[in-house]
Amino acid sequence: MPEGIVKIASLLAYDGRSFHGFQYQPNLSTVASELRSAYSKVFGQEFEIFCAGRTDAGVHAFGQVVHIECPKDGLRFSLDEIDFTKIKKSLNSIVFPHIFIKEIDQVPNEFHARYSAVSRTYKYYIRESFDRFPWEQGYVWHIGQELDLKVMNLACDSLIGEHSFASFCRKPKDKEVSLVRRVYDVSLVRNANDILEFTLTASSFCHQMVRSIIGTLVEVGLSKIPASVLKKAQSQEDRSAIKHIAPPDGLYLHKVRYNITSPLKWLA
Repeated sequence: MPEGIVKIASLLAYDGRSFHGFQYQPNLSTVASELRSAYSKVFGQEFEIFCAGRTDAGVHAFGQVVHIECPKDGLRFSLDEIDFTKIKKSLNSIVFPHIFIKEIDQVPNEFHARYSAVSRTYKYYIRESFDRFPWEQGYVWHIGQELDLKVMNLACDSLIGEHSFASFCRKPKDKEVSLVRRVYDVSLVRNANDILEFTLTASSFCHQMVRSIIGTLVEVGLSKIPASVLKKAQSQEDRSAIKHIAPPDGLYLHKVRYNITSPLKWLA
């Protein structure tokens, strides 16, 4: 990294319904474009936004991590005297209510929001009951039928470990890109609000991986396909093996973990 550059990271939440995904797209509202505009107004320069995971349109976040690479010269203020409390307030006055910046601070120069991450955790929420609550629309997948949680958890067992998820991911433009991922933990429970809560932690995720897994698990839970289908699809490494993709509504980037030396607890 060139001398005179510091890195500033942010922890943020956002409502995915308001955006065409995270990644910048010309003439479309995205999380990255909204952040870029806000940062340029507050810092006085435009920045590239680096993120931990490029969520799709309609996907939400509780714990997205981004960073910018900020030159010490040419800003509206001195980085040596920066007040991050005021910076956070200024940024939130611009991006709220669709985005909320929970934390912002300087990070070590070796930090990278994407490449320094050691794991990402996604959550997906499903309402099984026939009842529909207006405030859940766009935030929870409403099934309207009871799912067999026991057989769904049985199907999840094959996900743990390092596997190719080619059957669960949209084919990347670069055919040389590996679709092997290491899954550390999977859980599927009914929480106190009687919502089915699916949690998946992995080294990283490929495009539509979580939604493909959830869509398939729901079919398993409805007894439409056998629990063995996930394990079979992994061995096939063929996108056509998986037919069911869950909607983005109930999906949230929940947590990103880093293995760096930093006093910032939200990066632990």
